[in-house]
Amino acid sequence: MSDLRKNELGELGELGELGELGELEISITSTLHPPSFYTSAPPSFYPSILPSLYTSILLYFYTSSIMTFLIFLAECALIFLTSRYVLHELWHRIHRTVKNTSVSFYLLSLIYLPGTFAHELSHFVTSVILFVKPHHMNLLPHAHESDNYYHLRFGFVQHEKTDPFRGSIIGLSPLFAGFLFFYTTFRYELFPAGTLLMNILLVYFFFSIASTMFPSRDDIRDIPIVLLIILAGMTVLFVFNIDIVPYMRSHYVIRAVSTANTFLLPATLVNVNLAWILYMTRKK
Repeated sequence: MSDLRKNELGELGELGELGELGELEISITSTLHPPSFYTSAPPSFYPSILPSLYTSILLYFYTSSIMTFLIFLAECALIFLTSRYVLHELWHRIHRTVKNTSVSFYLLSLIYLPGTFAHELSHFVTSVILFVKPHHMNLLPHAHESDNYYHLRFGFVQHEKTDPFRGSIIGLSPLFAGFLFFYTTFRYELFPAGTLLMNILLVYFFFSIASTMFPSRDDIRDIPIVLLIILAGMTVLFVFNIDIVPYMRSHYVIRAVSTANTFLLPATLVNVNLAWILYMTRKK
C-alpha cells in the first residue's frame, strides 16, 4: 500500500514475530439467457432495479461461458477501484470539515466499521476452523504520524504462523465472506426489504462490506508460494497431456460464477454510483 503525504492514509508496519493477517489495507490513489442456475425467471429484484434494455443486454452476455468469467472479473475490478476512490474522497471531505486528523481517522473508520468487522471476523473464524490458533483480534483504528506520513490501520487479527496453504485460505477469507453475505442477502430475498430504512441500511452494508472484502497485502503474502505450487501442478498436467479446460467450463463451475455475478451486481452498482456522485460534487 502506498504511503501518502500528510492528510492522507498509509499502512502500519508488521507486528513482531506473529503471523499477522487481517490488517485492513486500502490503497488510495489521487485520483442473459438467464444464468444456468435459474430454472425459471431471475430473482424479482432484476425487473425492479434494471431497465428492460439493460436486462436484455446482461442476459445476452450470460449466454457465453467466457463472458461469464469476464463479467466476474469486471465486477470485482469495478468494486475494487471505485471503493479506493470513494475512500480517498471521503477522507479529504471529512478532514476538510472537522480539520482534525485524529477525529477524521476515527470518523472514517466508523463509516467502514461493518466491513472491518466482517473482514477481521472472517480471518478469526477461518483460523479457528483450520486449527491455527488466533492470538488477538482488534477492531479499533490505530493511527500515528512518522516521517511526515500518516499511518492508519482499521483492524487486525494476529494468529500463530502456519503453512502457506492455510495462510492463503485465511488471507482470502474476507473475499469469501463478502460473497457469502451477498449470496445470503439475495438468496433469501432480504433485499429489497419492506421498509425504506431497511433498504438504506442494506445498501450501506453493500458499500461497506464490498469496499473491505478484498485481502490486504499482508493477507496474500503466502499466495505466491501457493501459486508456484499450482503452476508446477499445471506443468505436470501439460506434460502428461491432461486437459482440464472442460472441467473449468463445466455446468457447475459456470453456475457458481454466474451466481457470483448476479449477487455482486448490486454492490457494483452502489460503489460505481457513489464514486460518480463524489466525483461530480468534488471541489475543483
